[in-house]
Amino acid sequence: MDRRHGEIPCESTDGNIGERILADPLPSEVRSELDRILDSPEFLKAKRSARLLRFLVEQTLEARGRTLKEFVIALEVFDRDQTFDPRIDSLVRVEAARLRVRLNSYYARAGPGGIRIELHAGSYVPAFVRPSANPVLEPRQSRALPSLKTLGASAFVVALLSFGLWTFAMRRRALGEIHIRNAHQITGYSGITAYPALSPGSDWAVCSSDRGDGEHLHLWKYSFDGDEPRQLTSGPQNDIAAAVSPDGKWIAFESSGKPAGIYLIPSVGGERALVAPSGLGPRFSPDGRWLAYWSIDPSSTFGRVFIVPVGRAGEPVQAGREFDDAHTPAWTPGGEGLLICGTRQSRGGPNEEHDLWFIPLEGRNAAKTGAFAALAKAGVDAHTNLLGRTSFQWLKEGIVFPGSASGRIGLWWLPLSAGTWRVRGSPVSMALATDQQIHPSVQGGTLAFTSASAMTNVWSVPLNANGAKATGEAQRLTDDASDQLSPSISADGGSIVFLSGRESPKLRAYKKDLASGGESLLSGPSQATNRLKISPDGSAAYYRVFEGPEPQLQAIHSVDLLTGRSVRVCRDCGAPTHVSPDGRLVVFETGSSPTRLAAMRVDSGEKWEFARHSHYGMRSARVAPDGRWIAFHADRGWEGKQIFVAPFRDTAPIDESQWIPVTETGGVDQEAWWSPNGVYLYFLSDRDGHRCIWAQKFDPRTGEPAGSAIAVYHFHEARLTPLSFLWRDPSYVGLSVAANRLVLSLTAISSNVWVGTVDR
Repeated sequence: MDRRHGEIPCESTDGNIGERILADPLPSEVRSELDRILDSPEFLKAKRSARLLRFLVEQTLEARGRTLKEFVIALEVFDRDQTFDPRIDSLVRVEAARLRVRLNSYYARAGPGGIRIELHAGSYVPAFVRPSANPVLEPRQSRALPSLKTLGASAFVVALLSFGLWTFAMRRRALGEIHIRNAHQITGYSGITAYPALSPGSDWAVCSSDRGDGEHLHLWKYSFDGDEPRQLTSGPQNDIAAAVSPDGKWIAFESSGKPAGIYLIPSVGGERALVAPSGLGPRFSPDGRWLAYWSIDPSSTFGRVFIVPVGRAGEPVQAGREFDDAHTPAWTPGGEGLLICGTRQSRGGPNEEHDLWFIPLEGRNAAKTGAFAALAKAGVDAHTNLLGRTSFQWLKEGIVFPGSASGRIGLWWLPLSAGTWRVRGSPVSMALATDQQIHPSVQGGTLAFTSASAMTNVWSVPLNANGAKATGEAQRLTDDASDQLSPSISADGGSIVFLSGRESPKLRAYKKDLASGGESLLSGPSQATNRLKISPDGSAAYYRVFEGPEPQLQAIHSVDLLTGRSVRVCRDCGAPTHVSPDGRLVVFETGSSPTRLAAMRVDSGEKWEFARHSHYGMRSARVAPDGRWIAFHADRGWEGKQIFVAPFRDTAPIDESQWIPVTETGGVDQEAWWSPNGVYLYFLSDRDGHRCIWAQKFDPRTGEPAGSAIAVYHFHEARLTPLSFLWRDPSYVGLSVAANRLVLSLTAISSNVWVGTVDR
């Protein structure tokens, strides 16, 4: 395949790609139908779609199907020049998707004529179909007629195959397999369009898209009758995870605006009204009278599920109070109660039970479904990071949800009894032929979902580190389809270590030499690994490994980057956050709750805690270049995340009275890192509504910040961000600074929405 020109193989009836032609007098019928389409309301004002359709039809009629590649179409239809690269510019794919939507809308309104012109997903060669008949395309080359003997043998083989396929299909149907027919893309945009929510009549959907300003995800209403999408929200915030009320009059959604939380707007557009501050994942009850959502408790970081009345006064009521952690509510079909992801203490011992639970609105106790045990047995994880929330939707006699298996995210269906609320079988993959599938939305027999592509790699920003000034554009350092996370750079900027799942779903540690470009897997245990840090001189790396049965130990291992020798240096410490400039100490976060700050001597293994707070978690501690100061941030609950500096004297404890605030309360400022001269602190901040890189000047003599924070590098596009839409902990961003550059993990995301019909 010519990947430079984006060729997509076209279907063929004789084995020759793109070489099918029409038998007389079909070309005249096709052109007559083409004129009928182009004169329709769907195409009169859609000049690009009209021009594209005419070109594709004429090329096919003239037996030039083989030439219908993205590169050729871009030059001939959209006036691009020879520099066009479909890997960068998705113009042709986007316009083809729009053309498919308009064709479907046209035939839904006007009905078929003598023939129907179709453009199937994955091909730029149109198909010409008679209503209720097979395609009327014929192969260019004739074939010799088979003998009667051959026909007899072939018929017998076909009969056997047909019977086998029928038996297999009936067996799969008996097991409850879900089939999706006529899946097609309804949005055609090169950025992010996601989080679909179908209307009650399945005639429109509300989605989140960055097509408005290229930076923020706002709500857009997509009509299935071919009308142009309409923007419903705007502003410097991200609006996601919408839900449509059962009467179609209201839309509830999650917004990062100030204040963040769940809002309501009329489905025809209008002013937003705050319903639940800090709320996440809204869901209307089947009768439309209640709204369920969840939020994160700032002190424990666990989830809490609430129900609030819609359109009338009433305070939120917590559901499932007996649960230590509860999130992701979904109403049962009859409104009897909620399904939640929940964790509560087991009556038989100290271990926690995490499962999908049924919580009745009144009466009985919560019922455990056994869903997560069934998923674990099948190797499926229902907690996905890509573009946000796990979502469960009722479909037939079960639930559909996004799940990851073997490193791939797709839609799964799990049979569930609506009487006992117990799992009735194994999860079934829907096996849709698109990118990773998330965000299912179900109405009747219609299923909408997001097809998304995301690549997380290590990036570098050229930097005058001692002057807090970026000197160039961000550049990608790794190029891999698997996630590349938590980069840490040596002081001279010559090498990095990072985490990757390229060889297994578990994260493993890698090293990359930035001069030669060589990469190597670091030796060590095969358990899940995270929080990786390189020593300033680039000779060693330290990382956390979870070991043993529950409750697991948080061991720290080191690996010599010259010899490759790996050893465990601490049996139960926590997450390493820094190696001191002299290489003598490894600073780490303890595994306690709330998290405390501690250190370990590399030569002796001696360890001690040096900072704690009664109810604030303390994180991401880094020792200043002169060894006299330490920077860290505190999770202050509703007051956000705040960066502090304090004097550091090895084993001497740091009292809270010694904390010097570097940033203010109310914001999200975290992951501070020192400049080589100790004059600036770099950090991630959401202060402008995005997760960007800022710096604060610092006086090493007095320990006081000087002046206002400086914006160093902005990431204002939703489609390329420091993990903002992967819902990973910001520690995986891995911000670290050398003299000439800083490194971090960035995720490039693109997505569109698809719709199909459920058939079982």
